[in-house]
This record gives sequence, C-alpha cells and structure tokens, in this order.
Amino acid sequence: MKKLLAVLLTACVFLSCLAVFSSAEEEGDGNDGFIDGVLKYEVTFEDGGLYNFTAFCDPDYTVQEGDYLVYAVLLDQGAIDAYMGSIDINYNPGNKNARDAQIEDSEGVNIHPKYKLDKATPGEWYSRTIPLDKLAGSTLTHIMLPCHPRYDEDVPGGTYTAYYNNIYVLNSDDEIVCTIFEDTLDEAVVNTSHTANQISATLSVVDIKETFTPEQIAFFDAMDKIGNLSNLNLDKTNAKEHADEIAAARAAFDALSDEYKLLLPLAHYHFLEQAEAALAEANETDAGTETSADEETQVTGNDETAPATGETEAGKAPETEKPADGKKGGCGSVLAFPALALLGTVGLAVPALYRKKD
Repeated sequence: MKKLLAVLLTACVFLSCLAVFSSAEEEGDGNDGFIDGVLKYEVTFEDGGLYNFTAFCDPDYTVQEGDYLVYAVLLDQGAIDAYMGSIDINYNPGNKNARDAQIEDSEGVNIHPKYKLDKATPGEWYSRTIPLDKLAGSTLTHIMLPCHPRYDEDVPGGTYTAYYNNIYVLNSDDEIVCTIFEDTLDEAVVNTSHTANQISATLSVVDIKETFTPEQIAFFDAMDKIGNLSNLNLDKTNAKEHADEIAAARAAFDALSDEYKLLLPLAHYHFLEQAEAALAEANETDAGTETSADEETQVTGNDETAPATGETEAGKAPETEKPADGKKGGCGSVLAFPALALLGTVGLAVPALYRKKD
C-alpha cells in the first residue's frame, strides 16, 4: 500500500511540474519582456561620398500632434564616420522625406543623415528621440535606414554596420501607437529605395545573445521589460495582476549601470513610474478596504442582531473573490501556485522525494 501511495504521489508531482513547465515554455518566450532579434543594417562601398536609403517598413500610420519617434542604435567608430545610425521617413501627402523637414532630435541634432551621429559612443547603445510635430496629419509610408557620407569628406571604402532595435512611435502620453521594429522583419517590404553607384546594402535580423556583450543585452532586457508595461494600460484596478511584471522591470532597471540608465529614453522612466504608482494605489485601496472590513466585523461581532456567519444582511452567503483571469507576469503562471502547494504536500508525505526536488 505504501509503495502504491508513493508511486501515485510521484506521478502527481511529475504531472504538476510538467503542467507548470509546459505553460512557461508556451508563454514565456512571448511574455517575458525580452527580445532576441536585432535589426542589422550593413553597407559596403568604395572610397568616396556615396549614399544608400533602404526601406524596410510600411507603417501606414497618421501622425498626431505630440507624437515622437524613439529608437536605439549601436555603431562602431567606422559606422559613425560613415554617417550611419539615422532613420528617415517617407510620408504623404506629397511623397516627402523627413530628412528635408528641418527636424531636430531631443539633443538638437538635425535628423538628416548627412549630419554625423557623433553623440553616440562607439560600441554602446544610443537612444534617440525625434519629435514628429512637423509631420502631424501626414501618413508615414516608408521607414528607411540611411548611409549618407558627405561628398566633401573622403570616407574610406569598406563594410560598415549599424544595429537598430525598439523603433516605435509614441504619443504625447508616452504610449506606443506604432511599432516599426521590435524583433522581426517583414522581408516583403524590404527594398533599396535609392542608392548611389558602387554601394550595396543588406538588412537582416540577428540574435542579440550571439552579437552583444552581457551589459548590452541587459540594457535591452530593461528596455523591453519596461516598454512592455506601457501596453498593459495599468491602473489601480489591474496593477496587482501584473505585479510580477512591474517588479521584473524595476529589477532589470536597477541592475543597469548608471551609464546605461542614462541611455534609456525618457518615456521608459515614465512607464516604470506610472506602473509602480498604479500598483501602490492598488495596494492602498486594498489596505483601506481590509481596514473597513475589520472595523465592520468588530462592530457587528458584538451585535446580537448581526447575521449568522457566512451570511450577509440579506441572508445570502457573501460572494467569494473571483479567480484570476489566466493572465500572468513575466515569470509566473496560473498553475504555479497549485503545483507548489502540491509539491509541499508531497514533501511532507515523502521526505526523501522532497529533498531530491530541492
């Protein structure tokens, strides 16, 4: 009988763990806030002033007042000197280009690719914020990555590479309204819009884990975890459901060096602050509700006319708290708590098995 019980308990443990790990495998890659793919833009040319504009996205998005473009780019010194790292936008009406609209980024640098992005530090991610108010009412038709060495400079020929990621349009409330690139590339819209002679360009998506240093990867981990908070529409009614995601975003941010914290777009600071404020408000609301309930219990507990235990004043049993809707945080699962409870029970029944699990 004891052997049969042990076999049954072992089977329960196996099935519970399998359910938890299966759920994590199915949902973890999509919900852990981490992006594996980075856009690689590579150009090859001979000596002299040459240019390339490669279109890779057709967003079909109409710009609103207060919108702005954000993206992260990584360049080595050669790519900086080759005038890479910018983004250009084609828009309608008029089939115009943003590079000709005299737009400056948040650092006061003109976004035309003929202006060198020398504020970027070679080998480190650089975050750029570009206001789009001058394009308000226009529809974005193509997003282009340019390489535009100046004609009056003798840029050495060779192959140069720029890496891009997290390219979004945000509105005045710091909400993502248009995703231009996150981790996949639609090959159907990739084309070389126009180029000079003797220059070639390729676009591809590369695995971030195989391309960058741990600190650079941690930077994107933080950007993604914090950025994903903006899509949750958090307030005091739902923040507690996403407490794990908020905590993971805060941990990822705190793990960054001061230098990399400064590289985060300002919007990401807002995302994290707003999420934590919503969670704090939710906790305060729950604390106030519990206090009120305790006070009511103390009053009615001494009242001879108080309803019997388990009944409301109307004579009905109180409603139980509704179960979770199945949503989970970055590392959680709706199955995790039952599975852990079962593991604890089994640990008490079969100590040897519990020690093995530890």
